[in-house]
Amino acid sequence: MAIIYTLFFGGLLKDIIGMIDDLDSRQNTQQESTILIEDENQTVLTEQSSSDKNESNILLDVVKLKFSDGTLLPLSEFPDPANGIGSNESINLKFSDVDNDGLRELFITYMEIGANCCLVTNMFEQVTSDVYQHIIQFDEGFGIDLVAGRIVMDFRHAYRYFHACGACYIDNELPSRSAASDITLVYKDNKLKPGSPDQALNDRIIKDLAYLSTREQPDDNNEYGDDGTRKAYGTLITSYYFNNDRNIEDTKAIFTEYYRNPDVNEIWNEIESTIKSFGI
Repeated sequence: MAIIYTLFFGGLLKDIIGMIDDLDSRQNTQQESTILIEDENQTVLTEQSSSDKNESNILLDVVKLKFSDGTLLPLSEFPDPANGIGSNESINLKFSDVDNDGLRELFITYMEIGANCCLVTNMFEQVTSDVYQHIIQFDEGFGIDLVAGRIVMDFRHAYRYFHACGACYIDNELPSRSAASDITLVYKDNKLKPGSPDQALNDRIIKDLAYLSTREQPDDNNEYGDDGTRKAYGTLITSYYFNNDRNIEDTKAIFTEYYRNPDVNEIWNEIESTIKSFGI
């Protein structure tokens, strides 16, 4: 079975192909792999097959990942040597210069195994031609997408069991039909922070919150919690916070204005704790 690595190199495609060609003399391994090199519009630019030169394994051996404790790990052995990229076909690689400094950032996404398994994405910054420094780990099932030089993080999974069953949502009742659950991030000057406020997103969030405030507020006393109402509040308020310069006092004021249940303080404290857990 072929292992597919999706690589986004932007304008630096020629560099990586050159690196692969320079390492043509490396010994082939037995595992068949395929690299699909795409641009940021997901247009396939070239396809390299291990049946010819085993470029994917060469790439995995050459690139090194550096961590804050000084550890230097071959890309092929991440996230750990026993379950590294070289043997795990569920791992996705994306290279993209998101801060336009001429150096690629590397995003590695894989599925963490467990009862509540979820996506984990690690972000690295290129420091030399073949070494990438670890910047941050997005866990809690955050989905990461790269859009026009920005990092869009879907945090919905963080609220999956927030006072409700995992499949309990009321999004189809909202005016927007989907509670906002994305954070747009920019990476600049070696710092990751939310992008500028989006007024259209604010308007959408307030409209959904206004609807929720007029809706019957369900109790939170059955086996699984409520019907997903508190989950909707959680995602909307979290989106509002990150879309408004991370102003916690303003965010709390918006929450208390639109949340009408007696457990307002308890739910706010849990939302605030969830926000802080993101580490952004």
